[in-house]
Formats: sequence, structure tokens, C-alpha cells
Amino acid sequence: MTHTTDFLSKLKPTEPVRQVTAAEIQRKWDLISQAMASCGAKGTMIQAVPGPRVTRFELEISKADAKKLCKQLGQSVSANSLLARWTSENRLSLEIPNDVPQTVSACELFHSDQWKNTQMTLPIMLGMGDNYTPVMLDLATAPHLLIGGCSGSGKSVFQQMVLASLMQKYSPD
Repeated sequence: MTHTTDFLSKLKPTEPVRQVTAAEIQRKWDLISQAMASCGAKGTMIQAVPGPRVTRFELEISKADAKKLCKQLGQSVSANSLLARWTSENRLSLEIPNDVPQTVSACELFHSDQWKNTQMTLPIMLGMGDNYTPVMLDLATAPHLLIGGCSGSGKSVFQQMVLASLMQKYSPD
């Protein structure tokens, strides 16, 4: 049951999130392919998964070749904006920032079908993730929660979303 017609009406709607274009994904795919060829790394590109701020590219590659690739890519992409992590033994995930990172409004998230139809006990809207789908947490499954991070990492925004999510779903009663 939603108790927040007034609450949602106070949220300022913004422009809908602009999805990454196929041309932008292809350009970054080509950049990774060129970097692999340039440093002699052998691997297979598996998929590209777009999101509002980054596009994640998954590769099957050896750890030795991945190190060469990341070093080569670091020269093309700002080193502090490239995130590389292992998802399995030979699977590397590269997150490269989108040309135009998008900000997602709370209004858009709270109007999503996923939010409206959730069966979670204490749903908390976290944001928008892979393939532009809302990311939520059931606070009932995480009763002991520590919020930490450096300045500007989003701790206060997270706390505001926790409160907004609870206000969205439950009345003061």
C-alpha cells in the first residue's frame, strides 16, 4: 500500500535517463580490442552491459594477459576511472565510464514497475544498475548495516534513499 501521493509529487521529475548508444558501446568495444592487439593479449570479448554511469565489458582472458591489457587501457582511459575485477578464474570485468554519465532521479526509480510490484518486506531503493534496472535491498535481510566511505562517496544520499524508501511504502502509523 502506498501512502505517499504527496511525497512523490514533491520530487522534481527530471529528464529520463539517456541510454548508452550502440555506437558508444561499439567504440569502447573497439578500444578494448585495439588495446588487446597492441599489447599482444589474447582473450575473448563476451558481452557489454550498459548502465547509467558505466558500461561493463566482460572478457575471458588469462591473468597475465589481463595485466597487460589493463596497463594498455590505462593509457587510453583515465586510470582512476577504469575499474577491473575478476568475476571468476578467467573472467575479467572492465567498467568504463560512459561518455555522458547519467544521474537517475528518485522520482524515476519510485515510479518503476520493480518498485511498485516488489514483494520485499522492507524495500530500500538503491539506484539503477546494469541494463538500466532498479537495484533494491530488503532491509529485513540486513538488519545490521554499516554505512562507510570517503567524502563524496554517497553515504548521505544512501541514507536519504533509505528514509525515502520507507516513507514511500509505509505510513507513520
